Amino acid sequence: HTHTQSHTHTLTIMCKFFFSFHSLWWNGNKSEAISMHHVVRTASRKPHSSLEKIGNVLEATTALAKHRKQNVKPGAEKADEKTHKQQNQQPEHEAQRVARHRNTVKQQKQEVFLSPAPKPAMKLCAFFLLCVLAATARSSEPSSAKSATPFKIQFGSCNKQFLENSLWAIAKERVGAVWVWLGDVVYADYAFLGIHFPASPEAVEEAYAMQKTNASYVDYIRTVPTVMGVWDDHDYGKNDGGKEYKHKRFSQQKFLEFLDEPSDSPRWNQAGLWYNKVFQHETGKINIVLLDNRYHRSTIRRWLSVFGIYHGSQDMLGPDQWEFLESVLRDDNSDVTVLGSGIQFLSNDKLIAEGYFNLPGSQAKLLALLGKYNKTNVIMISGDVHLSELTHMHCPSLGFPLYDFTSSGMTHAWDGIRGWMVRGTVPGTRRVLPPYLEFNYGEILIDARPHGNITFLTLGTDGQAHINHTVPLTALQPRPPPGTPTPEQTEFLRRVRLDMLECAAADVSGELPPACARFLGSCQPRFALADYRHVIVGHGIALSIFVVCLFGPYVLLRWLLPTYPKRYLMAVNVLVAAIIMRAFQYLLARR
Repeated sequence: HTHTQSHTHTLTIMCKFFFSFHSLWWNGNKSEAISMHHVVRTASRKPHSSLEKIGNVLEATTALAKHRKQNVKPGAEKADEKTHKQQNQQPEHEAQRVARHRNTVKQQKQEVFLSPAPKPAMKLCAFFLLCVLAATARSSEPSSAKSATPFKIQFGSCNKQFLENSLWAIAKERVGAVWVWLGDVVYADYAFLGIHFPASPEAVEEAYAMQKTNASYVDYIRTVPTVMGVWDDHDYGKNDGGKEYKHKRFSQQKFLEFLDEPSDSPRWNQAGLWYNKVFQHETGKINIVLLDNRYHRSTIRRWLSVFGIYHGSQDMLGPDQWEFLESVLRDDNSDVTVLGSGIQFLSNDKLIAEGYFNLPGSQAKLLALLGKYNKTNVIMISGDVHLSELTHMHCPSLGFPLYDFTSSGMTHAWDGIRGWMVRGTVPGTRRVLPPYLEFNYGEILIDARPHGNITFLTLGTDGQAHINHTVPLTALQPRPPPGTPTPEQTEFLRRVRLDMLECAAADVSGELPPACARFLGSCQPRFALADYRHVIVGHGIALSIFVVCLFGPYVLLRWLLPTYPKRYLMAVNVLVAAIIMRAFQYLLARR
């Protein structure tokens, strides 16, 4: 039944059935009432045309019931046996009319169903009636309640202001409620042969001015209701930079001017760009929380952290930002919470990129705060790595998986030859789906109703969704483990829960707290032996290629010109190696 007219007709027939059944049953004609129930149950399995026949049967039966009721004296249900016998003594002509009605009912019943009528119990009849009425009421819900438009978040990162960006036109066609910048809005620093130099204040100002006057970008932001964002390293002003960058206050000023931040925003006066905004949508409340992973970040050693070697401070956010995050999680009553950052929250397998895994104390504390305040329906979005991927991690003390959706590389990505480098050096320990290595931006469709869904989309320059994954909100809420837990499992969960609460209150400005290490160690999936082998072999091959490019010309020149002075050969080698590296860099940077 897909049309309202059909629903109304079905409901009318069922109402007739109810009153007819009631009249027959309570007036002593139980066998006919049961037969009528069989008529409806059998015809409900037939095409819609049989409903007319059911209606005719019910009308005839109703007439019979009315006739019997008219010939029953008031108060008959309380009469004595003598009065009851007198009521049953009907004139002969009345008995003939009753027999004629019975023959009509019998003839029409034979047209509707073929099999002999069973004798179901009264409870079965009532249960059937309630189920049909409930299904009809559910089917006749307003279509707007079923087809509510989801809340759409569009976001992207890694946008070189001096390169063409063809994604703005696609984003404009699919415009959502908000655009979120997740770092590297511009590239203000300078790089030569892979060596990055910090940006001067003039370079920062010029980069933001160039992007703000970009015609495609201006055309897009005129259509989107809200533009918000946070920075990463290249728009911050220093590659892989942290709290040591000396022009960070000036960069913050220019970033806020670029976003046209309202004059009463607290971000003009605070030391960092963190903040949150709550959106009221027809499906529920969505809270977007952006974290600044640059202004207060401690120094990292990313080449060692992937192998579990950590030294020094573990602080990513700074005291004020930790206090802000805890207050938001404690007081938040939104239906869905979106955490955003310029670097990845959950990924732990990239030597060539930064992430929260470089400072595991901060990573563990952030996840522990989610568990401390029982936050559910939480998703994460990030940028930085010049590819798009969806990663996940499950911590037993939280009871539900966390998802980090990354979209990066609006003007440059790991396409072409660089894609082989990524596949050869990154094992993808926590990936849900294979990554997308072309130019992209991300979209998230949020239906915040209790049984809604969250859909992750990665859009390419062809306008197609190359990553499309849907997660129900019920999967982002704690669920008890299947079966009855053993005493060992119960004790393990108790200890992990205690470690989580201790980590949530820990100070991460020093060495990695033991409670945070134990809590993070309980989360899955972890870096396995095969992942270490993948990283070592892949980077070994890449390093071998680099060494050949660097020293290969010298070996070749020594073989061709054995009598030539070594210092001249070394000078020529440096020149040739620089040309090879520059050509290699050009190949990596080409579209």
